[in-house]
Amino acid sequence: MANQEQKFFDSFMLLLGVWIGAIAGIVLFADFVGHGDGTAENLSAIGLVDERIRPIGQVALIGDADVDVIPAE
Repeated sequence: MANQEQKFFDSFMLLLGVWIGAIAGIVLFADFVGHGDGTAENLSAIGLVDERIRPIGQVALIGDADVDVIPAE
């Protein structure tokens, strides 16, 4: 019985080590690939994204205090 438990423990620890190693590899790869260096090219891309996702309008209800403040485009 002790031999089976040792085999299970060894297999479990091997599987756990492989899993942790794979997760660490994925995290390190994502860190390497995902970080931009803040160049003007990256900043202009961020500006284009912001322009694409900005709201197309605003909602103002009668009785709001700032109804007259919202500029009409």
